[in-house]
This record gives sequence, C-alpha cells and structure tokens, in this order.
Amino acid sequence: FPDFVEREIAGPLALPELRFGARGRAYDSLARAYWLGGTERVAGYEIGRDFERVNNGADVLEADLPGAGLVTDARSLAAFYELWLGRGTMPSGVTLLPEALADRYLARHVLGLDRSNRVPLAVARGFLLGTPWPSAYGWCRTSRCFGHAGAFSTLAFAAPDRRLAAALVTNGNHGRRALIRDLVPVV
Repeated sequence: FPDFVEREIAGPLALPELRFGARGRAYDSLARAYWLGGTERVAGYEIGRDFERVNNGADVLEADLPGAGLVTDARSLAAFYELWLGRGTMPSGVTLLPEALADRYLARHVLGLDRSNRVPLAVARGFLLGTPWPSAYGWCRTSRCFGHAGAFSTLAFAAPDRRLAAALVTNGNHGRRALIRDLVPVV
C-alpha cells in the first residue's frame, strides 16, 4: 500500500511528504505525538493511557495502516484534498482519476451512528461527509463538504461550494471534545 500511494498518488502529484508509514525517514525528523487530554475511551478502551508509547513506536510508524498510518505535513494533505475537490484533477491540470470515479468515492455510502465514537456520521468511501444537520464538516446544510480527522489532532477537509481545501496538522492530542471544540469551528 505505501508503494502504491507513492507511485500512483504522491509521485504524480509531486507530494513526496504524502506517505503511509515512516519508511525511509529518520524518526528524529518526525514530530512526536503527545497525549494532552484526560480520559478518552474509544470502543471501551482508554486510549490516553499508552497513546504516546503506541503512536511514537517503530512498530506503528513502520506499519502499513491505510486507515491510520498517514505520515505527512499539512501542505501535502491539503493538496491531496485539492485532488478530490477537483473531482480527480489538480488545479495544475494533472488528472489522476476520472470524474465519475471521484464522484463515486465522494458519494454517501452510509449514514448512521458510529458506535465506537458515539456520534452520527455520513460516510463516503474513505471520507466523512457533511450533513443537512450540524456535523464535524459544517454546522448546517453542508452535505457537499467532506474530510477526515485523525488521532484527535488532525483534520483535513474540502468545501466544494467554496472551492476550499484545508488541513490542520498538530501533534498535541486532547481527545474528542477538544477536537470538536477547537477544530470544528475552523471548518
């Protein structure tokens, strides 16, 4: 998977920092993840207890985790969202996906309750979507907005109606409530 991302996405888009896993990078060149929050349970597990040890460990940094292993910077992550904002084509004119395929990946696939995090979500294939009601991707009537959050400290999104792609990447993890309080108003 990391080789695929490098060859098929990051390479053609000239985004060398967009990677899954830290393969080939010196660990001391990476920002460390810090747990700054209090008690946070996901699916019944208290994640703050060993968050730093787990997330900064070589086994996690080197793992091929498509849903959680992105090691990148904010510029590269925002540029990746520009690809989706352009329905498969970058502002530079580089096209990686046919519009119809991009549209399939941005179409709502599931609408329901995320039982791990106990919040209602609209989900596409790999992205969370805005909804007609307040959500992480806009306060109201933002069904076309899409994005994803990670590790309670990172948020990337695109708002097609505003032609805006953005990424906020931090390494201080405060938990779900702080993510909602601090990052959702930016969206």
